[in-house]
Amino acid sequence: GRTPAVSGKLVLGSGAAGGGAASTVSVTADLTKLVTNDSRRDAPARRALGTDQFPSATFTLRTPIPLDNSVATGKPVTIVAEGDLTIKGVTRPVKISLEARLVDPVIVVVGSLDVVFADYGVSAPSAPIVLSVADRGTIEFQLFFRRA
Repeated sequence: GRTPAVSGKLVLGSGAAGGGAASTVSVTADLTKLVTNDSRRDAPARRALGTDQFPSATFTLRTPIPLDNSVATGKPVTIVAEGDLTIKGVTRPVKISLEARLVDPVIVVVGSLDVVFADYGVSAPSAPIVLSVADRGTIEFQLFFRRA
């Protein structure tokens, strides 16, 4: 499924060696807006994620990400974000490989993360239209951070 209802915050500060760092990152996805490629699957997917009780999934950066000066050139930079992912009220530490790029004045971040549904208390959705569902999935995202 996909949700267009995503919000977040990125705070840039100075790093330990005098370079820049992403010191704070938080992202929230509104799972009540989740849609699949077949509208008959939408409600079962939201039920599996328990969106009535847990309407959103969140990621919060745990460790600042050092950034060197190449970020300012607009070239893609590959980084790893260590943080906490919360789905259905369950929070687990994760490491996400990301690619970030400055496309003035926007920082574009793309990445993906494989998750095992059971790790977050998510049972595979069931519905007459669903033949089978794997026990894992991939979270893919493209985020656009603009200066506030």
